[in-house]
Amino acid sequence: MFQTSDWKAASDCEQLDLFSIPFLRGQFKEIDLEDVKQDCRDLVAEAKKEHHNDFSKNYTTYFDEHLRYKMVQLPWYKEFSEQVKDTYIQFINTCYSQEVSHLNRSDLHLFAWISVYNEPHQHTSHNHINSYMSGTWYVKVDEEESQPIKFENPNRAMAHALNLPVNEWGRQDIPSAKFIGGANYHDEIEFYPNEGQFLMWPSPIMHSVPPVINAPDGYERIAISFNLHHPVDVHNQNESGDDLEYGFLGSNIQDETIPEIPPAIQEEIQEQVKSGEHLKISHDVPQSHTKPKGVLF
Repeated sequence: MFQTSDWKAASDCEQLDLFSIPFLRGQFKEIDLEDVKQDCRDLVAEAKKEHHNDFSKNYTTYFDEHLRYKMVQLPWYKEFSEQVKDTYIQFINTCYSQEVSHLNRSDLHLFAWISVYNEPHQHTSHNHINSYMSGTWYVKVDEEESQPIKFENPNRAMAHALNLPVNEWGRQDIPSAKFIGGANYHDEIEFYPNEGQFLMWPSPIMHSVPPVINAPDGYERIAISFNLHHPVDVHNQNESGDDLEYGFLGSNIQDETIPEIPPAIQEEIQEQVKSGEHLKISHDVPQSHTKPKGVLF
């Protein structure tokens, strides 16, 4: 029979939560949400006319440049753009130690689009390329039934290797979030944002919007998503070299038409194949001509 005196676990231990990934959650100021809601509905209604019953496109302006241009002209967009950019600068400087003193607001690239979920809409797991940070502003949500945004642990191999349980957890310090996995190591996190909140996160993080189950009549979820990136202040390490414009390279060689082989050359090749000469490689041929298939240069 074992006794409690047999217990030999170490004492004075502390849990160290290392390799954390900072996200940002907050509120934009002094923007009339009611105006934004109606403008979003109007623009997505135009997208629906173009994409009809294609549920992968008829709820968003992402695929329609002319609709995104209309959004940029709206009265509230200027204030939104300035707040997003300034928040981005503060976030990457404070949480990711990025140098920003060389930047102006106009240096930042902001790409934004609208999504209105009111039918069987969802967005499968994805991330964002050509972007440093991504985010979503939740213009309208149903506090009881709204779809969450689900983020995936970028080290999912570790989560599976640890044989984590698939349990759901809440945390008092991060309200409106569901943590899926173990109590202290999570495979997925679902955020249930409040109306008017935004989230911002590193663009490589995989995320999705699951479908709503048994949506009530009149269900509507309006969001404005965005990507942001900035020019990095990288010092030129080849200051003594001459400059060269690469425009002469033209289009990608894969996009160019391969010229037809003249008939005389085709006959010569066929004769070489018959005689086996095509298998012999001359040592006089430059090395670049004899590299194995798959070598680019």
